[in-house]
Amino acid sequence: MLESWNLEKSQNFCLTLSAARSAEEVIEIYGADLSAARWLASKDCDTATGESTLLRTGSLGSWAFCIEFENPIGFLDGVICNLSTNTETIILYHTAKALKVFQYVVNGQLMESFEPGYPPSAWGWSNHEFSRKAHELIPSSLNAVAACLDVISEHVGQPLTADLLTGPLLSAVVDTPDRPALERKVPGLRMTTPPEIRSMLGRRL
Repeated sequence: MLESWNLEKSQNFCLTLSAARSAEEVIEIYGADLSAARWLASKDCDTATGESTLLRTGSLGSWAFCIEFENPIGFLDGVICNLSTNTETIILYHTAKALKVFQYVVNGQLMESFEPGYPPSAWGWSNHEFSRKAHELIPSSLNAVAACLDVISEHVGQPLTADLLTGPLLSAVVDTPDRPALERKVPGLRMTTPPEIRSMLGRRL
């Protein structure tokens, strides 16, 4: 088991990873002021207050990631669509209401979505078969989030470590996210077919 960021113990977080993007690009896609972003360790970051969200971004090989813990926006359609434009994006989030979701999006098209730990929730399909891989790991003493983190690490080719999370990352605050705009539904990100019907687009990925 790869050492994770202990996200499996977090009750509220959103993690995104996007291929062929930089940390700087991700900061701007989320709507933060890049000129105000700083490379900071987690202990030196300000805590998000009110409706704001703190972005912590960095790189894993050719992938850029962003982690949020308070008032996350990375799982909203407006962010996902832009993160995944002309590339692929993985989203893993856990809400304060105990909802856990894993999504795989390619160029604004939802390919796979599932609730870790609940195999019947699996929707869509891709050659990567994230749902199958994650649920095969869960019985081997891994909790659902830890299993997903291991699957993500295997896919991106880099481990997600506690040292990486707490060390210097490009950090910025989105003070007042335009949530109504970000929540606006994007057709390609909707689950428009029954979960058991595999996407023909997914078969080609």
